[in-house]
Amino acid sequence: MHNEKDLELIVQSSRGSKEFTFLREAKIADVIATAAKTFGFSASDTFRIVPAANPGQPLQAERTLVSYHLSDGTVLVLTDVGSGV
Repeated sequence: MHNEKDLELIVQSSRGSKEFTFLREAKIADVIATAAKTFGFSASDTFRIVPAANPGQPLQAERTLVSYHLSDGTVLVLTDVGSGV
């Protein structure tokens, strides 16, 4: 059930796209971890997430969703930036 504390986002990856619901106070790092796990990516890989509307501006992992003023339905793109090896 959606409430004012939740934010519904669409995350796209090379393995498809999915709608997620996060608390507005969730950190970007939590979004990345949840999306990577859901899409079945290796936990040893490193990811970043960018707004589909502005792919040149990766979201900083330590910031919260609310700090970016994202709205319901915002599309984010999860990209692999390399192996953690």
